[in-house]
Amino acid sequence: MKKIISILIIVFFGQCIMAQSVVHLEGKFQGPNLYMQNPLNGDNWCVDSIKVNRKKLTADLSMAAVEIKLKDLDLNLGDEVMIDIYHQKDCKPKILNNNTTPKKPFTLNVIELSSDGYLSWEAISEDSLRFEIEQFRWNKWIKVGSLNAKGLGKSYHYKYKVSYHSGLNKFRIKQIDAFGKPHYSKGIRITPNVKENSMVCTRHKNDITFVNETTYEIYDAEGKKVLSGHAKIVDLKTLKKGIYYINYDNKTDTFIKR
Repeated sequence: MKKIISILIIVFFGQCIMAQSVVHLEGKFQGPNLYMQNPLNGDNWCVDSIKVNRKKLTADLSMAAVEIKLKDLDLNLGDEVMIDIYHQKDCKPKILNNNTTPKKPFTLNVIELSSDGYLSWEAISEDSLRFEIEQFRWNKWIKVGSLNAKGLGKSYHYKYKVSYHSGLNKFRIKQIDAFGKPHYSKGIRITPNVKENSMVCTRHKNDITFVNETTYEIYDAEGKKVLSGHAKIVDLKTLKKGIYYINYDNKTDTFIKR
């Protein structure tokens, strides 16, 4: 049974595993300590021991409320954390601080596109999560790159090389918080001086050549993606015979592999 546990600035996603008397939690370190209820089980306290990242934690377990002092460990914001709470089979510890709404992990003060193909932005109040760069192509948002955020709540500048297609281009920045919720920047647009692309199939249909390098996706007749990338020539030798759909530049086309 999967269970999401969210706490003040720390969030864990994990699975309670009762068969071996272990509560297992995983997530990213976001700041404060974790608090746990430790009930009496007869004459003994329920929790026997606690491990953080496979190392036994020194903690006083002879009380009803236990503080798991993550702030005392050598952890940076965004570090992966694994907690194992070992307890007796006929009782169960309870995480206490588990009802906080997640905050937005970043705010963009500036987001810009340059004519030479660079997306730049200034992030403030950010968490040390990963930025994803998305471009709107073929009537959908697709991921075209990613960067690690520096975090620590300061203001930082970032720059990423992107690939333009002909016509209007749209980009945005995305982060997924520790709760698994996506957060987006506002979209930014540019119409660069890029000529419309086209493709030519060779006589034996073993490759496709574009006029210019382009990002592409190829789907089979059942809608399964079979090839993708960024190139001027695409090798089709691994494809079976049949009809295929190809997204490239800012358009969708079809071809037949014979």
